[in-house]
Amino acid sequence: MFEHLQPFTKIMVTGPNRSGTTICGNMIASDLGYPYIDEHDVGFPKPCVPDVGNFYELLKGDHFVIQSPSLVYLCNTLPDDVAVVFMMRNIDDIIKSQKRVRWGCEWWELSNHSGHGRISEVKYKFWNRFKHTIKHKFEVEYETLKDHELWIPKEKRKKFAVKQTTL
Repeated sequence: MFEHLQPFTKIMVTGPNRSGTTICGNMIASDLGYPYIDEHDVGFPKPCVPDVGNFYELLKGDHFVIQSPSLVYLCNTLPDDVAVVFMMRNIDDIIKSQKRVRWGCEWWELSNHSGHGRISEVKYKFWNRFKHTIKHKFEVEYETLKDHELWIPKEKRKKFAVKQTTL
């Protein structure tokens, strides 16, 4: 499904939290045979605050897929050799998922985007404003992921943990 990303050795999967970045990142890594790096592997020295320095250190590497919805605000500043995959999902579904897992980092993310309101809407506005500045950008609709072999139907995911992608 993601073979078109094969020319890229550094791939960042981002978008609003709870938009499908984890499963999409895993799918891309599986399709390309690249290691998957979860944003929690980047490190969070404080709750909700990722280690940006560590993130940029990881970008010096090669052949990986890094998932990081918390760092959307950096996607237009990345080196040109990083392909950015941005997840698109219905905002109401994102908010339902955020409530289900009791996601509580909206305050920090809004501060990075100088925005007000729902962070998913703020991130989509940011993306639409800056995506033309990103050399290698791709949008993935959440609903299209259901065609991938790693997809698990919603009814089987009802009790999944926050980062769970397998049964």
